[in-house]
Amino acid sequence: MGQTDHRGEAGQTVQTHQSAQAHPEPAHLPDLAAAGSDLLLVTDDQFHVTNVVVAPPGLHVREAALLDIAGQADRTALRSAVELSLAHGRAESVAIHLAHSREHLYLATVEPVPRGLGAILCRATRVPTTAVAAITNEVSDRVRVLETLLDMVPSGVFWKDRESRFLGANRAVLDSVGLANVNELVGTTDNDHFPEEQARLFRSIDVQVMTDGAPVEDFAEPLTRTDGRLERLHTTKHALRNRDGEIEGVLGVFQFVTEETRVADALRESERRYSLAARATRDGIFEFDPNTMQFLLTERCCDLLELRFTNEPVPLRTVADRFHSKTARERRKRGYKPFDNPDSRVTNTEPIKLADGSTRWLQIVAAPLFDGDTLSHVVGAMADITVDVERELDLLHRATHDDLTGLANRSSLTDRVEGLLANGTTASMLYLDLDQFKVINDSLGHQAGDEMLAQVAERLKGVCGPERYLSRLGGDEFAVLWPEANPDRTAGFADEIIRDIRAPISLDGIEMYSTASVGVVHINSHYTSAADVLRDADIALYQAKADGKNCWRLFNPEMREAVDAELAAQNRIRRAVQAMEFNLHYQPIFDGATNQLAGFEALIRWTTSDGGTVAPDHFLPYLEKTGLILDVGEWVLGEACNQLARWQRDHPAARGVSMAINMSRVQFRSDRLAETVHNAIATSGLDPSDIVLEVTETAVSDMPEQLEATLEAIRSLGIRIAVDDFGVGQSSLATLHALPIDILKIDRAIVQRIGFGDGAPVAAAVLNMARPLGLATVAEGVETQAQMNWLVRHGCDEIQGFLLGRPVAAEDAAKLL
Repeated sequence: MGQTDHRGEAGQTVQTHQSAQAHPEPAHLPDLAAAGSDLLLVTDDQFHVTNVVVAPPGLHVREAALLDIAGQADRTALRSAVELSLAHGRAESVAIHLAHSREHLYLATVEPVPRGLGAILCRATRVPTTAVAAITNEVSDRVRVLETLLDMVPSGVFWKDRESRFLGANRAVLDSVGLANVNELVGTTDNDHFPEEQARLFRSIDVQVMTDGAPVEDFAEPLTRTDGRLERLHTTKHALRNRDGEIEGVLGVFQFVTEETRVADALRESERRYSLAARATRDGIFEFDPNTMQFLLTERCCDLLELRFTNEPVPLRTVADRFHSKTARERRKRGYKPFDNPDSRVTNTEPIKLADGSTRWLQIVAAPLFDGDTLSHVVGAMADITVDVERELDLLHRATHDDLTGLANRSSLTDRVEGLLANGTTASMLYLDLDQFKVINDSLGHQAGDEMLAQVAERLKGVCGPERYLSRLGGDEFAVLWPEANPDRTAGFADEIIRDIRAPISLDGIEMYSTASVGVVHINSHYTSAADVLRDADIALYQAKADGKNCWRLFNPEMREAVDAELAAQNRIRRAVQAMEFNLHYQPIFDGATNQLAGFEALIRWTTSDGGTVAPDHFLPYLEKTGLILDVGEWVLGEACNQLARWQRDHPAARGVSMAINMSRVQFRSDRLAETVHNAIATSGLDPSDIVLEVTETAVSDMPEQLEATLEAIRSLGIRIAVDDFGVGQSSLATLHALPIDILKIDRAIVQRIGFGDGAPVAAAVLNMARPLGLATVAEGVETQAQMNWLVRHGCDEIQGFLLGRPVAAEDAAKLL
């Protein structure tokens, strides 16, 4: 038998044989002559034409290979139909053009015939030109819709043959390689567009997918654009199979990691491949016909909407009912028509309620297709962006709410107050904090403090109810905004809050107690900003604190005036520290036995820039509270030492005279105090024994252990230590014995009572206690001769007071020398 090769489409070889058997005559196949066929023939088992019953003029098929009857472009389709017919034993239809003419389309049917009579029966009927045009137009319209859909997918979609030659792609792919038309891409490979290393990587993944048949999903790879920019991709590749399941290439989808891709216009190639591309994406695709008011939805679209997929048109109402958001209802109500021209695009984010009660957020992108000036279709895609929306909502919630308690935060409260002011709504604000929270937080730790705040928040929620707006402003501060202007009701509500907070709170089995102080302000037309409202509520809270805590106070303008005055005073003090407007006065101290000058006590004074004077009681507490006393105290120490040194140089009588300097408890807490004292002594050149540093008895009783190390360091320099204001504090004999001190200064309050009531016995007790401890004694505030006589008689070592000398400036104090 002779053998002839016939080349089919895509280089495939179909082998045919000239059979040695006699070919069956047409008479042996009387049932084959079906009426209406333009072509009727039979092949042998080698697919060689053996019988021709009917053939169009000009088509010479006798003894030719079956594939040769079809045009070159249609041979693959004909071959597939033959193979399917033989595999399944049934007729298969295929549209072909005959080899001798491309003008006419034939609908061919192939089917197996009984053995002995041949292998394949092929009949074909010419399709009328009008029918071909209608089919072509319908297919073109459908392909145009699908092309538009695929270009709208915000991902790059492409497909290749087994040699990794591009067969087609969407707009995102063309943009990535800098091409304007898909025809420029078809037939090329990655080597034509990308660096060799990248192209080799792309090809290796293609081969892996085509070899294994399994997809490679969401892997990272680089891509260099035509302008040299390097992008990062997340790519998924699937095997591209024909109808028989054979792998004939690769289908790929990628997304740029660093930028969002826009939804673009047109699907390419055939409907079969575009449907594969649509299924490979994570987005649902839809088409809407405004004439029938129906949707065509992909399976993914139905999944997103929780609709049953039927491949049938879905009425508008069925889809619209899935969306319940207010904006969606409003758009439907006013007949929303977003598409004015072919370039229109609409992007909406809509929530839908799922069957389990949860919410899914969909991003819907839609674009129109116009037939002339008439809207013919709307095509679009929808994606599940629930994770992104929930992340944004969480960020928004965190920006407007307190993490610990879940309550609204200061920003939210401010916005709410601004809204009330803009609408002219009267309301009340209650601003509160916990009176003992710092002690609890410091003693039990921040975790216990947080638990306490959470429990307080729950109590306040129960008290406030839904009609009042509760927020946490930070720390242990809360605020309640209430659209209520009745003072009596507001007062009752404030009492209720205070009473509720007063109840014990259990922290790890320990019952803790706290109270609340509340500031109340009525919001009216006098206010123009939320900041002013919060300021006045805070002022009222400050007043409640000053009045003993565990109470509430209603704001009045006099409170603000007092706060403004205090603020002005504080600013004046700070300016005074910066300019060091202070000076020292010196009060003499006399020996009780000889009545000779024994020393001076340096006392700070403030002379303002306008010549006025401010008493120490008005500025020293603020200096201690703010820590400014450290700088001022260092200046006092240096100035007093330098002044004594000058007196000793100028006046021989000043040698042996001491200088007592008051030290704040804040200074004794400072790690640098010993160094500061040493520097002052060294700079002035004084004998350290000439200096007496005074610490109050209150400081001694509050922090004896902390003081001991500091006093030991200072005393080791040769400096003497005195306990000031002794007799009014609560220091014990054991404390005095343990601390390195040298002098007790009897407080003025005790001295003033000598001769009246219990003054003399108390003073006597102090003197008697000091002697066995080896402590010298100094009496402060001596103003009468009787007081002095009693003190001298009972062995007080030194006397200080107005009777003997008031505090005076340095030049006046020098006269005593």
